[in-house]
Amino acid sequence: MKGRKSGKTKKYIYIVDFEAFAKLAHNVIIIHIKNIIRIQKCVTFNQVKGIFGFGDSDVIDKIGFPAAQAVPAISSTFPFIFGNKKVHCLVPCAIDQDPYFRMTRDVSPRMAYPKCALIHSSFFPALQGAKSKMSAITLTLYIRLLAHMYGGEALIMMDKLAEARPHFEPTFVSTLNSFDFETKDWYLKSLDAAQNVVRYNLAVALNLKGDFEVAKSLLNTCIHPIVASKVFALKVYIDKTQAAAAASLVTSRI
Repeated sequence: MKGRKSGKTKKYIYIVDFEAFAKLAHNVIIIHIKNIIRIQKCVTFNQVKGIFGFGDSDVIDKIGFPAAQAVPAISSTFPFIFGNKKVHCLVPCAIDQDPYFRMTRDVSPRMAYPKCALIHSSFFPALQGAKSKMSAITLTLYIRLLAHMYGGEALIMMDKLAEARPHFEPTFVSTLNSFDFETKDWYLKSLDAAQNVVRYNLAVALNLKGDFEVAKSLLNTCIHPIVASKVFALKVYIDKTQAAAAASLVTSRI
């Protein structure tokens, strides 16, 4: 969540970061709940039925949720930032979130706060194609494996080796099935190949961390042709690094 001045009028707007909002302290959550109740008092059941399509059989929690979604667009939710100022809110969101904040715009004047403004975006397309939006539930196992590998490599580049290592545990590929290896553009054609690639990447992380013996032991299990040249090169690098370290130690003792 961040605040900034808007144009020549010097009015303040703020952009809501819901993930950061969820991590706020206990006293802020109390204010959050109070504003939820205030919004709920301004919206009737008939209104939420018309906006969201709720029916008589829907549970109370579902009916009350729109107020919780709307409350970050009211600046008094963040008194530690804005004090008593009534500040305009800018909400970047996907188009499916529009009903929540249209409701908020109707409620805000009744609470004596300015209406929020929206920036709409389209859905993130799914990795399987643009016919549906992205969802972790629908990701195939091979995409999950690639995500772990890319995530681990990114963490290595940021020198976060301890965080990178779990992404390269071979157990991530234990449940791959034959369909995953028939997927278009997936160059690993067997479970053994996938396991070897993951083990090699884990050895790289261990090498960078300085765990040379563990890395070498792991490299000895990487026998698939797909990683053969890389395994050989990394073994040579580790041997030379260890030899240089040993020579340096001998020199320092002399």
